[in-house]
Amino acid sequence: RSGGEDEPFSTLNYALSRCAKQYTTILLEDGEYMLESTPEVLADGRFYDLVIRSRSGNRDAVVLDGQGKVRCLALKSATRTTVADMTFRNGYLEPVDSTSCYDNAGAGILTHNSSATITNCVIKNCHVNAKDSQSWGGGIHMENQSALLVDSIVENCSVSNHYVKTVRSSLGGGLCLWGCTARNSIVRNCTMWSDRSDAASPLVSGGGGVYARTDSVIVDCRILDNLADNGNKTVASYQGSGGGVFLNESVISNSLVSGNVAAAMGGGLLLTGGFKVYGCTISGNTVVADYTAGYLGSGGGIYAQDCSASVSKTLENCLIADNTNLTTTAAAPMGGGLMCDGVNTLTVRDCAFVGNRAITGGALALAKRNGTQLTTKLAFTNCLFKANFSEKQGGALEIQSIEDVSFRDCWFLENENHVNYGALAHVASSYNREIGLGFRNCLFRKNKSQGGNTLFDVEAGSYNYPVAMEYCTFVSNRADLALLYPGTAKS
Repeated sequence: RSGGEDEPFSTLNYALSRCAKQYTTILLEDGEYMLESTPEVLADGRFYDLVIRSRSGNRDAVVLDGQGKVRCLALKSATRTTVADMTFRNGYLEPVDSTSCYDNAGAGILTHNSSATITNCVIKNCHVNAKDSQSWGGGIHMENQSALLVDSIVENCSVSNHYVKTVRSSLGGGLCLWGCTARNSIVRNCTMWSDRSDAASPLVSGGGGVYARTDSVIVDCRILDNLADNGNKTVASYQGSGGGVFLNESVISNSLVSGNVAAAMGGGLLLTGGFKVYGCTISGNTVVADYTAGYLGSGGGIYAQDCSASVSKTLENCLIADNTNLTTTAAAPMGGGLMCDGVNTLTVRDCAFVGNRAITGGALALAKRNGTQLTTKLAFTNCLFKANFSEKQGGALEIQSIEDVSFRDCWFLENENHVNYGALAHVASSYNREIGLGFRNCLFRKNKSQGGNTLFDVEAGSYNYPVAMEYCTFVSNRADLALLYPGTAKS
């Protein structure tokens, strides 16, 4: 067979073995292609300007099916490769005891050292099942060379790992991006599951929908109904973080992150390192932890951790709404909307925190990372905190072990706590009595404590913590004590 229109090749594998390595287009006729082995663009560096796509342009009409046995497609060291208008289904990777970055990655599609563009594709029901090895990207793993995912859907994919001998990472149930970009795509109903059978040092594994790091970009995407789970609930660890997205030194913009669940931290987003979050809606996400250590179970919408001053961190023009972490078995579940844990230098502008719920800190919680790194130099400007609720204290804000945090031109409306203290805010401690918590030109209206306690509460013995208020307005708030109990105010 010549591979031409009159004599087409019978399999994609054979077409790849026979085609010219450069400036070649491979067209697939409509149908289901049941794969016995993985079609590969081999790692010899000779493939470039290769196009693989359906002839009809109908992505539902051409299906590459891994039959639950093999990966659907691998692109290794391919330059300017385009994959378009196809469905990749039932890809599967068996456990391989390997430290390689891609042996257990991308059951649907793997791109490694390839400047690949994947456009108008569906990747579904693909699974990476690893043991004692790296396991990344159940649906797609894209690494290096600025790979691009566009106008595609990743659904019902998973990555799982059971640790017995070693500690390895499990990242990205649907999609793992390593210095790559996803645009105008949907990641939904995907799962990251990890289990460690001993009590070794904590491991961060997560990203039920997406794991993105090292200058990756997520733009105009929808990350919906994903899960980051931990199979071993008896061990307090950081496995199962970032139900929707685990973002490390990367950017997400103009995207919807909704309906996701995490077993440890960050129901919607887990943010670490440098990050930028612009124009996003983070809504209806949940943390369901049942641990009894640390701040596990915190950050129903967003959990930001371990962020040094040397990297840029921005949260801007976002809606953080209707997120929850009402887990009562966790040791210190905080921050229904946002939890900042050991974050140094963060700018939050033009954001709305609405209808979030938590045990403490309905909208926002600020705390000290593992007893060592303070949360400091946080600036909130022109933000709305409305109708947030805490079961215990801090209807809007829970403040612990921080310094130099400011709120300017912010509105605090209709926030509420059920018992204990602080319909608006509960302040536990500080480590710098000269640079504390400041409010300037803020409005506080119709906030109330169901328990009839305080509006602002500063605990006694909180290192003489200063709370400064300038040009602020209080209207129709309900609490026994209007400002502070039993601490003192600096104004």
